[in-house]
Amino acid sequence: MTARVGTAGVALPDINLTLQRNHPGHMMLVSFYRSLRDGEPGESGSTPGIYVTGDTEDFHWSHGAAIRFLPPAGERSWLSLRLFAEQDAASMTDAKRNRVGAAVAWTPWWGTLEPGSFGGGGHASVRASAGDNPHVRAVVEGALVIPLFSRLFLGMQAGTARVWGDPAPHDLWRIGASGRWLRGHGESVRGARVHMARVDLQRPIRFFRLSVFGDWASAGGDDFYAVGAGLVFMDGIVRVDVARGLRWGREGGPDPVLRLHSLGGALF
Repeated sequence: MTARVGTAGVALPDINLTLQRNHPGHMMLVSFYRSLRDGEPGESGSTPGIYVTGDTEDFHWSHGAAIRFLPPAGERSWLSLRLFAEQDAASMTDAKRNRVGAAVAWTPWWGTLEPGSFGGGGHASVRASAGDNPHVRAVVEGALVIPLFSRLFLGMQAGTARVWGDPAPHDLWRIGASGRWLRGHGESVRGARVHMARVDLQRPIRFFRLSVFGDWASAGGDDFYAVGAGLVFMDGIVRVDVARGLRWGREGGPDPVLRLHSLGGALF
């Protein structure tokens, strides 16, 4: 059980109570939560991590319950099913949305991330939500790791995501501020359809890997770019990047900036 108490005023804390049961072939998690979220409703019952910046309309309170089935801990490739029922309440207005839904996610990985080894995999997920603002969100990403000389390896990643139905603003896919698909930009760009690609050159140094990367993403017909460097820990579970956005003749949209990103769950 976790609780987080804000210091900006008197308010109820974030609370997340999760009961976990381990079976020989899978884990089952039952969660009851009240949490402040920055977009991505229905993805997990956990409270968010570190907020650097965010769009005001993305922040909302969610409280509800969820049950999730996962493979045993420690597996690189996994398939999960999540069922949830929750209410979203906008943090700046009185608007509320009641929802029930299901989400299926598959993250396969073949090979290793050891120097001199090929590897490949990806991520695919579909989430359907009924009730207020019914919609379906889907994303597909693929990745390939190619060994090079001197313990270097090249990682390449590409993906696309869509939303169908009647999504609320924070149900749309976003690129930009979060750094998940596009780093080095000050604000988010929303879209019902987004595309991304990334190249990443890495070299192991003791217990971490040094990374040099380039990002491309597209939303709403506009293209965005970034370059940067970072440190990768535990095969991509945690990484810290410094990125610089590039404008390349584009006018409007988020400003390209020099920015620090702390990310988790990267494919490499």
